[in-house]
Amino acid sequence: MSSEYRLGYFGKTFKKYYGNAYSFAIPEGVRKIGSKAFSGCSSLTSIVIPEGVAYIGEYAFDGCSSLTSIVIPEGVTTIGEGAFCRCSSLTSIVISESVTEIGAWAFAGCSSLTSIVIPKGVTTVGHHAFDGCKSLTSIVLPKGVTTIKWSAFYGCSSLTSIVIPEGVTTIGVWAFKRCESLTSIVIPESVAEIGAWAFEGCKSLASIVIPEGVTTINSGAFLGCSSLTSFQIAENNPNYRSTDGVVFSKDGKTLVGYPAGSGQVAYKIPKGVTTIGGGAFWGCSSLTSIVIPEGVTTIGDLAFGGCSSLTSIVIPERITKIGERTFCGCKSLTSIVIPERITSIGFWAFLGCSSLTSIIIPKGVKKISRGAFDGCDRLTIRAPKRSHAEHYAKENRIRFEPLK
Repeated sequence: MSSEYRLGYFGKTFKKYYGNAYSFAIPEGVRKIGSKAFSGCSSLTSIVIPEGVAYIGEYAFDGCSSLTSIVIPEGVTTIGEGAFCRCSSLTSIVISESVTEIGAWAFAGCSSLTSIVIPKGVTTVGHHAFDGCKSLTSIVLPKGVTTIKWSAFYGCSSLTSIVIPEGVTTIGVWAFKRCESLTSIVIPESVAEIGAWAFEGCKSLASIVIPEGVTTINSGAFLGCSSLTSFQIAENNPNYRSTDGVVFSKDGKTLVGYPAGSGQVAYKIPKGVTTIGGGAFWGCSSLTSIVIPEGVTTIGDLAFGGCSSLTSIVIPERITKIGERTFCGCKSLTSIVIPERITSIGFWAFLGCSSLTSIIIPKGVKKISRGAFDGCDRLTIRAPKRSHAEHYAKENRIRFEPLK
């Protein structure tokens, strides 16, 4: 046996490579490439995988940063977790038709990979499978895939288009987060759920059609889609409807999402709305005024984050808490009054509200979380003496003025 590598299980498993050659051919007869077999072999520019290999183990080629191309031969059924993770010079890869599973993190960090064809037999694409493949411009998913798992294409910033096949039922959390070049996407009728932050930061996405079958749109699904001018909802969708390009629950009680690229400067939330969903107005940088009706009882986390032109807002009396990052980055907001029923102010609720000079906090507020007013350097907190707000202000070196 060569001193360059170690085999196991009667020569059928390639356990570990110890050499520093530029190219290497895995011996004939190997059936499995073991976990981390070539991990960190940064000098390897090419490798030959022989016919007969059925399984490529976890992180088998992780960190092979000089590897430029690879052919996965017929017979391989599984590409394990992190198998080609951080192969940053890999520009092309040929995957055989025998592959049925691509594991989590399989190609994460393959920043030079420009295109890939996923075989029609693949039914599972793991979470973070193509995370950080920033040169990937297009991809076609086969019809057998039913779930696009969380963060599967996170940070594929050059991806301009993707075909989601009929049969996919779930688009996972952060599935396409920060796919900044994605201009359009067709969601098939089979999709029932769009995960939280699924398309967050897809700043080139100009339009989206939500089909009839979608029953769940989770919080922040389209957060930071700054080019999105309107939402279109299939007329027969049982759970959602669109009014003037804004997404509401079918009964009109929840405002799910406002298109950040609408260009409007003012918006009056319709009467009948009781809940403003998480991230509903995130990144609506053109809005200077938002009118919230008195009937609203719940405002979700991140609801108005990044509304950088918003100068003032009135929080309805029925609201009992201000959630996490609710007004984060509202850098034009100069003053705000907290209603009497509010009992808590969440983490980073007013983070970066650099123009905020005054806030009135009632005695009933018993909890102000960490960083609630970070970056509010001009702020004076006005509240009753011996209140929790006074204690918070002094503890965090924020100017305090007692209410008379």
